[in-house]
Amino acid sequence: MNAEQQPIDYALLASYLAGEATAEQQQEVEAWRDADPANAEELEKLGRLWWEAGTAAVEATVDVDAAWQKVQARTIGEPMAKVIPLWRKPAVWSVAASLLLLLMAWWAWPETANEVLVAQNQAVNTTLDDGSAVSLNVGSKLEITEMNEGLRQVKLEGEAYFEVAPDQARPFVIDAGPMEVKVLGTSFEVEAFPASDSLFVAVVSGRVQVDAYGQQVVLSAGQRAQLSRTTEKLLQSNTTDTNTLFWKTGTLVFSRTELAQVVKVLNKCYKVDIQLANPTLKTCSVTSTFSHKTIDEVLEVLTALFDLEVAQQQNQYILTGDGC
Repeated sequence: MNAEQQPIDYALLASYLAGEATAEQQQEVEAWRDADPANAEELEKLGRLWWEAGTAAVEATVDVDAAWQKVQARTIGEPMAKVIPLWRKPAVWSVAASLLLLLMAWWAWPETANEVLVAQNQAVNTTLDDGSAVSLNVGSKLEITEMNEGLRQVKLEGEAYFEVAPDQARPFVIDAGPMEVKVLGTSFEVEAFPASDSLFVAVVSGRVQVDAYGQQVVLSAGQRAQLSRTTEKLLQSNTTDTNTLFWKTGTLVFSRTELAQVVKVLNKCYKVDIQLANPTLKTCSVTSTFSHKTIDEVLEVLTALFDLEVAQQQNQYILTGDGC
């Protein structure tokens, strides 16, 4: 894809070519297509690959490897990444939509011969060749750059949780932009979205070494490191906050937490905009655990707890009440 082309959601293109897009979604895709001849050319090529790969928009189990070979045979002979799509196909998706997302993922990263793992629509789990388990959050990408007798190395863009298989002879190294994380065997989370100024490493078990901008810290269980791209400062602290893993565990735990902080966490985890109309509500104390609850279910508990009312408009929620 040309770097100057306007970005578009690949899942949206998949729905469009599968005939599953709504009228509004069709208009969005067609507006993108008409905005640039390069966009139109790309859509045409993807549509041709789609049909030539022999897929049909019917519900079935996808043989991804076979489909990939068909697509590969129709492309020019240049180095390509083997892309493993990590999304899980909802029941309403077709075989064609699943394959298109595979094609799209390759189209976006054609310049590497390495294996690339992509979490497209939801957080998912996978196991690497060395036995290490990885959970990749939505919108994240993991590239396997080295997996040989002397080194295990990956490149992360986004957020992931690692359970690294112990191997004293082969360190496991994560390249996260300006930050490098090196381990021998442990469980930890790394957050390194390219557009974010702050990068994080939080250790659940074992020890990890974090290097960035000539600085180095060694973290043990219950510790975390935070790196600022702007200041180039690497800071170490203790943490017992498990809510950062909500995307993986589905659980939020609050213990005597001020409502203002609860709202901040909910906004990030559920990607909503919750506002407190009354400033006195900010200091109300919340002690509760929410496991696999929807945002509406969480707000129902909070409103009952503090006798609040909720006004909702799309993804925005306004909480009103007298306080606690």
